Amino acid sequence: MTLFSLSKYLNDGDLDVFQISVAEQRVFLDSLPEPQSDVERSLNQFRCQGFFNRKTRKALIFNVVSVITLPFLITFFLFKAFFVSKTKSINYIMEDNGMPEIIPLSLQKEFNLIPIVIKPMLLQWTDLKFLKRLFSVFFGHPFYLLKGLANLAQYSYIRKKYSPRLIVRAEEDSASSSLLTAYCNSFGIMHFNVMHGEKLFNIRDSFFHFNRCYVWDNHYKELFISMRAETNQFIIELPPSLIINVEQYKNHQSYAKYKYYLQSFSEEELLGIISSLPVPLNDSSKIKFRPHPRYSDLGFLYKHVPKNFIEDPSEVSILESISNLDYAIGSFTTVLLQAYYNGKIVILDDVTFLGQYNKLKEMQYLLIEKEIPVLSKWSDN
Repeated sequence: MTLFSLSKYLNDGDLDVFQISVAEQRVFLDSLPEPQSDVERSLNQFRCQGFFNRKTRKALIFNVVSVITLPFLITFFLFKAFFVSKTKSINYIMEDNGMPEIIPLSLQKEFNLIPIVIKPMLLQWTDLKFLKRLFSVFFGHPFYLLKGLANLAQYSYIRKKYSPRLIVRAEEDSASSSLLTAYCNSFGIMHFNVMHGEKLFNIRDSFFHFNRCYVWDNHYKELFISMRAETNQFIIELPPSLIINVEQYKNHQSYAKYKYYLQSFSEEELLGIISSLPVPLNDSSKIKFRPHPRYSDLGFLYKHVPKNFIEDPSEVSILESISNLDYAIGSFTTVLLQAYYNGKIVILDDVTFLGQYNKLKEMQYLLIEKEIPVLSKWSDN
């Protein structure tokens, strides 16, 4: 069996959030006991994430491998600590994940965060007491023990190397998040989280707890609380990634009254989009299409749309694109959120993508909750 076929075998059977109704997720979420500690919060989030795996063979294989691997990893990580020494103190650390623009300005100003790659692993003897607590809660979940151990070992490395007072991550979707909050706090370290992407009702993001969790809108705070995240951690602030100096990027050559932000689409869907537009394809100052650089089929696009009606992402930045439009049209993309927060009118496509629109409505998509206009009821008059 090749590595590819093994990976396909293990992942076969996992369902994504669009395949399970919110009602089903709620029933499972409500069936879990109220956590009495952050470690128990972590266990509940792990159970919620396992809810999407409908084939037991994957869990069985991972658990067997974990039982065999755990003792060797612990020994290796403890031994590795002898070869790592403290270099310098860095009080306030943020994960270097290539997205500094997601850090709220007030947070950066308050703590002067230094980006650090969080990858190396080790364990210190002072970690053993916490590990014992971890094993007592997760004894029946060896695969999670392995994942939790790996995450804890990364933090232990950071703790030994830099002696931080604060670690900032973008990890609310990690089942280890609450566990790592407990670990940090046990050593006097604060543990913060910053939101980094669009969120829907998805119990993969349930139960988590950080000392602070920065979210983009009160909608997300209420959404996370409805999924039983700890209630007192939230701070609402837009990050630089969602704030555009529109005047700085004004460029009449990039302007169009309407811009449709494409994601993945079939040829039939593209034809549906074209036929449902509020203006015809006869004036590129009125309508432009912006394909997604990875997901959009350019062959279909250039077959049915003249080149001068297509905005090339390699030539026009997303900041310039949003700054030079009146109306942003699309289905489900963070670009629409950027447009909304920068004063542009967003129109959701409930014509070509009606099924997705109805699913997003069920999953409490922010732009639908904000009662954004829909294409089926929009007129250019």
